[in-house]
Amino acid sequence: MTELRYPFDSVATFFLNEHYLSVQALHLTIGLVFLILLITNIFIDRGLSLTEKCFVVYFVCQTFNGPAFQFSGISVPEFFGALGCLLSIGRKFSLTKNPLVTFLSALLFLMIFHFLLVYLHTDLLSQSQSISFSTVRFFLFLKIVVLIGAINTLGKRVRKQPQITENIFSHTNIAAAAAICIYLIQTVIYQMDVTPYGTFLNAGFSRGVSFGATSIERGHFAKQFLPYFPILLAGLLENRSNLRILIFMFFIFVTLINFSASGFAFLFLYSAISCYVFRKSIFSRRIESIIFLSAACFTTPLVFMMFFDQYSAMVAKIVEVGLKGGGSMASVDASGRGISVLLRYINEFPFGMGYGGSTLRNFQNFPENNQGIFAFISQLGPISAFIIALYLYFIFFFIRRTLKAKQSGTMKAIIVGVAAQPFIFGIDILWFQPMLWLPVVFLLFRSGSLNRQLEPNLPIQSHQ
Repeated sequence: MTELRYPFDSVATFFLNEHYLSVQALHLTIGLVFLILLITNIFIDRGLSLTEKCFVVYFVCQTFNGPAFQFSGISVPEFFGALGCLLSIGRKFSLTKNPLVTFLSALLFLMIFHFLLVYLHTDLLSQSQSISFSTVRFFLFLKIVVLIGAINTLGKRVRKQPQITENIFSHTNIAAAAAICIYLIQTVIYQMDVTPYGTFLNAGFSRGVSFGATSIERGHFAKQFLPYFPILLAGLLENRSNLRILIFMFFIFVTLINFSASGFAFLFLYSAISCYVFRKSIFSRRIESIIFLSAACFTTPLVFMMFFDQYSAMVAKIVEVGLKGGGSMASVDASGRGISVLLRYINEFPFGMGYGGSTLRNFQNFPENNQGIFAFISQLGPISAFIIALYLYFIFFFIRRTLKAKQSGTMKAIIVGVAAQPFIFGIDILWFQPMLWLPVVFLLFRSGSLNRQLEPNLPIQSHQ
């Protein structure tokens, strides 16, 4: 087995150096074709305005973020998100009074104010450590602006016309199917004794080979791919077509063969929450549940026997790194998830080091800071406690309020995505990953009232 990373850093060098002609890049070339077709399909959707189309691309195409889908460090989905914001400004952009938009807007201003406070007052830092203001940090704040604009625009449309969510479900299924196809094509190429670009061997605990597909590497792919789960499940319950069932089955299959610890943890989290939310339906449909459990009990041992080494390594990594934060001090520093790492950052930056997302989460000569909740605390310092408390109240208040009313299976699937969000944010630095916020948009905006049900058979009028 050999590993082959990407010998190019953008779509420009991908074509200028003629990588697209090689067999190693066949899956990426096909991926670009798929992405063009996917964007075209979204833009010919007459149920969406031009601005909304840009934001749909921004949300559902997030897995397409590898070097072959970037130019100047900006991925294609991010470009369309920025374009949507510019179009919104040109059309008398106004923020809604929804609590989600208000919360994110206030959070953005608070983070900017906190960064400027730390940046301008170096006496707040021990040992005169310096915090830099760079172009990268500016764009990190700008990404949050784009997310707020996307939530605001799509949210207003969903509130006025809740059945538009079926359009988004459909585009999400197509995007997920495209990512699945690229991963499987890359797998087939590897089986032909050709090592495709984006092939990765073991990373720490992991064993075997896995692929980056449309993303930078297997871990990034899993973190962008798994948030499709609640949207695919909601779309499946909304319209139980054979195609959507097939896409969802292959979605689970690709997750199982990707051998990413983060992917396995997210899948387990989504599955556990789904079992709880749908518990009444599971117990009321005894025959279907017995058949499903029997099939699962038969196939699961077979799958684990086939990939025993890989799965045991994944479990070991989740336990040792995710739960224990490493074992020895050396492994704690390597994993960046131990409490000792957080304490070192707090000791050096008692007032925080300013928001830096996952890009600027580490500091020179310090261990990596990879645990989501620890990185958030180390970046925002004392104000992080207030933000976390307000966020948890915000999320669980609306989940509880929604569950009190009789909800359709579609809305329950949306609740699965919302309930998983705080746990994912605590595990990884994915605080402003667009697909993770899409279920929250549906939950809060979908009907203008949390008790109204989706009306999928209503005609969707053009909103050009």
